[in-house]
Amino acid sequence: MKKMRLNRFNDDDEMKETSYMNVGMVSRYLHVAESTIYRWVGMNFIPHAKLHTRTVFVREQIDSWLMRNVIAPSETPEFPKFL
Repeated sequence: MKKMRLNRFNDDDEMKETSYMNVGMVSRYLHVAESTIYRWVGMNFIPHAKLHTRTVFVREQIDSWLMRNVIAPSETPEFPKFL
């Protein structure tokens, strides 16, 4: 029988209460693959800290980084009217 690894942060509300996140938590938070997070860390594109071999993220830094780097669409473009 296979053992299941229990994720400490199954509930989104519980995950929102923590200040620090690991790669898996950040990938779920940003809705991208873990491999994308690792690539961004390697490029120093996303704010992170290294604790020995672990990569950790501070939620406030991720939120402010996201707000600085988000591209919000201006107004919705008008579609041409056909007769």
